[in-house]
Amino acid sequence: MKKVSFIALGILMAGIVLAHGMMGQGAGPMMGSQALGAQILVMPKQPLDQDEEQVLMKIFEQEKLVRDLYKELYDRWKIRVFLNLAISKQYHFDMVKTLLEKYDVEYPADDTPGTFTDQGLQKLHSEWLEKGKESLENALEVGAEAEEMNIYHVKEYLSQIDNDDLRIMLVNLSYASARHLKILNGFMTHYYDHAYRFQYLSREDVKEFYGQNFLKRVKQFLRRHWNRFSDEH
Repeated sequence: MKKVSFIALGILMAGIVLAHGMMGQGAGPMMGSQALGAQILVMPKQPLDQDEEQVLMKIFEQEKLVRDLYKELYDRWKIRVFLNLAISKQYHFDMVKTLLEKYDVEYPADDTPGTFTDQGLQKLHSEWLEKGKESLENALEVGAEAEEMNIYHVKEYLSQIDNDDLRIMLVNLSYASARHLKILNGFMTHYYDHAYRFQYLSREDVKEFYGQNFLKRVKQFLRRHWNRFSDEH
């Protein structure tokens, strides 16, 4: 299986965006979920095989899982960060639905919080929610674990797909999850004097995540290429 590094995710996003000319004048280097959803609708359809449909459905339920979890953690602790993250996840969830509808992929109509067709996710939701309700420290840790798992899955999925719509969406979701994880880790470090302990990513990935200042480097890379693209057009 092909390894996808964190920096490669940013390079991939920039390359696909520039190749398709998705960014209009005045747009920022990373598109918001609502803007990206609108752009996905107008891009030409590409082949979407059965494996890619399955990846899309997995992402659909995984985003729902984290969105539901943040809503429930906010109800329990009334901490603004969980509400903000829940709102962000709702945008991501809607973006995935946009792609499902574009390619006529059926998805569960029932959006009841805490219900999933994937029984593994159902079990994980119950475990995370129970743990997150025990203490605020646990709640922050659960959120960080959910975001790390999303990044891990995106890295895995990117090695399995060719559809550019899906790849663009996955890179954006990974970028957002990295931002969310860093926010939650900042709360843990500040209030509980310890950092989040990674559970799914490799030691090399974690070193790159922290040591190479992932978000700053990706932003700089995209901004540099966006500015050049704007000058040329």
